[in-house]
Amino acid sequence: MKNTKRYAVRVLDVKDVSAFRDLLLCAFKTEGEFLGPTYEDEVLKSDEQWRKKVSPTENMHYFGLFDRGDLIGVMKAAPWDEDASGSTALWGCAYLKPEYRGQKLAKLLYVAREAWTLKHPDYTSVVFFIRHDNNRSQSIHLRHGAQMLFSRIMEWPHRQPSVWNWYRVTFVKAVAQKLAA
Repeated sequence: MKNTKRYAVRVLDVKDVSAFRDLLLCAFKTEGEFLGPTYEDEVLKSDEQWRKKVSPTENMHYFGLFDRGDLIGVMKAAPWDEDASGSTALWGCAYLKPEYRGQKLAKLLYVAREAWTLKHPDYTSVVFFIRHDNNRSQSIHLRHGAQMLFSRIMEWPHRQPSVWNWYRVTFVKAVAQKLAA
């Protein structure tokens, strides 16, 4: 593992919009087969749309991993629209630049995202989906306690339908709060 003192994780906000946009556009362009949106759609978004996307809210945060100030990875936690109770978060937008992979740096993002989700008063579980052939991402999530729920064929604009595996992590808040104390 690299020297973690040169790395920092924090919640992204509007001051990070340029780095955030550039990182995601690079991801969509070079590894779009593992991501939902397309480069062609995302590159057309206005600066205001990117600012709105990266701006944290009470229930949604993007977390950024920085190497000496350069944004090298992101992960997101947000409400899951399919849970009317509001008790389930959706984790998404997990991306780390290829040259930083295999060094256990993604764990820094996972820990920050999970800690924020655990502290959120409404969330008792999280769900997320990963393309069925993205073994790297699946293995990372399984090591962090995820359980596979089901597979679903999903359609994205400008792409062929593909199979995505859905996972859930359930929190036991009382235990989590005791551990955090």
